[in-house]
Amino acid sequence: MIPIVSYYFDHKFDKFEMKRCSNTLHAEREHFHQELSIGLIEEGTTLVEFEGVSYNFSKQDLIIIPPRLIHNCNPIDINSWKFTMVYIDYDWFYKIFELKLNRNILLYSKLKQDKFTEIKSYFSSLEDSLNHSTKELFLIEFLKKYLIDNIKFKSLELNSLKRDKIKKLKVYIDHNFNQKITLDELSDISGISKYHLIRNFKKIYKISPLTYQRNLRFNFAKRELKEGKDLAKIAVNLGYYDQSHLTNEFKKFSGTTPNDYRENL
Repeated sequence: MIPIVSYYFDHKFDKFEMKRCSNTLHAEREHFHQELSIGLIEEGTTLVEFEGVSYNFSKQDLIIIPPRLIHNCNPIDINSWKFTMVYIDYDWFYKIFELKLNRNILLYSKLKQDKFTEIKSYFSSLEDSLNHSTKELFLIEFLKKYLIDNIKFKSLELNSLKRDKIKKLKVYIDHNFNQKITLDELSDISGISKYHLIRNFKKIYKISPLTYQRNLRFNFAKRELKEGKDLAKIAVNLGYYDQSHLTNEFKKFSGTTPNDYRENL
């Protein structure tokens, strides 16, 4: 089968983005999303990794991943793998439902055939040429019906440690992600050796500090591309050496180039 990665984004109703992927790796590295992520496995089996432990999800599994939860997804068989992801603006979601999700808990459910078919139909309808008001009501109806009300989810709770110095380093990276940051710099700021800095940061956030920074850059680049910003300017604003460096990094996290991503929106 032909590998496919496609994106859908409605500029008139920018509260969600849809990604469809089949028979190709969509992200090479551990990563997170700023949005609430809803995934539907349509074919094959997916290994989703959290905290170094892999969990199997297969056809008809619905997965809810809260914002900024570090994870990685890989297929058992790349030639028989298909899924759809819907990324939902978390601020919009909270405003509508006044519901905060535990950011250390992944939810999942094995759907019966009728629910599986209905959700696939909902996803297809979200790509139709509805006006933005109708599309918003449609998305609210979908979330209420399949996330808030009716489906019983199981959960995987992910433990996290509390380290004040490491948490302060994360805040520093949040505020300076578009700058060149080195381990030496982080070690000087925190007073922690580079070895223990990486080790403890990964214990809390399940990712190294510099990979966390790269994730922030990737999510920022996605937002800028949606707004039609020039790719070269995005690269400069994010502190990349050149446009090709940004393109290579973007593809590692998304499975597609920035230009292909934008053309699919």
